Amino acid sequence: MKYTSHLKQLSVDMFRSSFDELDKNNHWVELGNLLPWTELEKIYNSRLDNEVKGAGNKPARMIIGACIIKHKFSLSDEETISMIQENPYMQYLCGLAEFTDKPLFDPSLFTTIRKRITIEEINKLTIELLNKELAVKEARKIGERKQESDNEEPPATPSEDNGAEFTDSQNRTHKGVLKIDATCADAEVRYPVDADIIHDGCKIAERYIKKICEGLYIKNVRSCYCDARSFYLELIKRKKKGAKLIQSTLSAMLIYLNKDLRKLAELFVVYQGSKDFLQPHEQRILRATFDMYSQQLEMFDEKKHQCKDRFGYLPANILADKIYTNQPYRRILKEYEIKTYCKPLGRPPKEPRSPEYHKKMAKAVGERNEVECSFDTGKRVYRANNIRAKLPETAECWTAMCYFVKNVMKFLRELCLARFEIKLNLWTNAIAKFRVRCFAAMAIY
Repeated sequence: MKYTSHLKQLSVDMFRSSFDELDKNNHWVELGNLLPWTELEKIYNSRLDNEVKGAGNKPARMIIGACIIKHKFSLSDEETISMIQENPYMQYLCGLAEFTDKPLFDPSLFTTIRKRITIEEINKLTIELLNKELAVKEARKIGERKQESDNEEPPATPSEDNGAEFTDSQNRTHKGVLKIDATCADAEVRYPVDADIIHDGCKIAERYIKKICEGLYIKNVRSCYCDARSFYLELIKRKKKGAKLIQSTLSAMLIYLNKDLRKLAELFVVYQGSKDFLQPHEQRILRATFDMYSQQLEMFDEKKHQCKDRFGYLPANILADKIYTNQPYRRILKEYEIKTYCKPLGRPPKEPRSPEYHKKMAKAVGERNEVECSFDTGKRVYRANNIRAKLPETAECWTAMCYFVKNVMKFLRELCLARFEIKLNLWTNAIAKFRVRCFAAMAIY
């Protein structure tokens, strides 16, 4: 007896459908509907200048959606494009109108994006997500207030005095809680030593001088980068670097860096508006270069390897693990009158601690663990443990994008939960009203 299959060979065309047939409860569809794309597009396009030159850029939704998928699944640039090419739900997140089997863009565009976007833009994107979340939470609170009767009062929230602002005996301002911890991430960037940092500053100053002169259409001002680089190469080529050679090299490089920074300052003073030729991230790098020069000069003059921290105020409380609470650090905390709840060193005290102190200590340990959880999730899930960017700027963008995607997924869970709670409250109110009507009808009969 001959067997005949009832199943026919399927055609590929049968699987090609529009986005109308997608499941609306899919998390990629919900994420595409919840994110504030209009605000995100404004922030992303603020870094572009396509009206004057260049071809049209890719839509912001496409770029941001691709970055979310990349860091969510810890994929490479090529793997990200391939996965989006095969998944219609991911294409919906990226803003496509219909399914396509063509790649969104070339994978090399990810490198351009990391060079284009800075930490400032990514922080602005995170703020927009936070505003969206707060708006949904506010709507949820309004719905909860409608259910409460006038006689019922909301429970009082306990006051937190650990991070309260105060002024110590030396008239120093203390404010907030500092949660500190350290982690290591694999990155293809060099370890920053003093000579490397000064050399990078000289290179940045030389590049910005050339850019400003080209923008003003004036004769190029000669920089001292070549002279500083000759001293730098002479140092790094030596196998054995003596203290005298290092000090003489740093002294010469600081002199050349000072000359270039003074030339930049003169250009800013003589030509009004010359600073506008630099992009916002370049102005931020230039300010950091000036700060770096002052710090390196201070360390060189005082013959030390540390510089003073420059904060506007001191923290009121510090939450750190045991490695940050040794004897030298405890003396610093006592000198600056900063509170901390950590395990005491040495012998136990003669008088036992109060139960309130132990409660605050246990609470501080739990609050500090938030830093550990954030590091672990970012490295294990969102690929912050393997930074493949080679430049410091692109490495910063890589790290910031990892935690931006982490916040996106966190906001997705919270927004979906808030929306579900709103629907649940409406459903509960409808059931309550129906029960009241039923009891009223039973009372009539």
